[in-house]
Amino acid sequence: MSEECKTLEAYLAPPTQHKQRKLHSEHERYESLLHESFETQCNTMSAVNEVVSDEDLNWHSKNALKKYVPNLLDEDTYNAKQLADTHPIRYANTAAVFDLNEDRHHQICWEVPLPGRGTNFWIPLQLNPEQEDWWHALLDDEDDSVWAGQLRLQREGSR
Repeated sequence: MSEECKTLEAYLAPPTQHKQRKLHSEHERYESLLHESFETQCNTMSAVNEVVSDEDLNWHSKNALKKYVPNLLDEDTYNAKQLADTHPIRYANTAAVFDLNEDRHHQICWEVPLPGRGTNFWIPLQLNPEQEDWWHALLDDEDDSVWAGQLRLQREGSR
């Protein structure tokens, strides 16, 4: 049985200035650790862990970096020689914490993981209307055939 991979897209509903600052700060920390891990040629998960373990970044992104950077450097995967100017924040699938409430204007909210205890916050998602059924299948507790593999948060206009 082959698995079909789909990329679900959603935009964050316009965040408050406070949430925007938190997202911006998290993105800067992520970019910094990504570049440090890449530039020091961390080609194993353990090597990336040495760079990120004591840093102020959510553990979902730390785990994603541990998988991503070695793949970037691997000759058989990406064999990257340099990094692009901007990268999305990558999160392990454990960051796929959503709340569905059909009474809200934006029915689905995402719990944005931040480092520290009690720092996460919820933000509404603006779904791609063509993908609403896929989103609902992802959130359906009864449907175990659909799950999040990885989350990426990218700045508007970047890929």
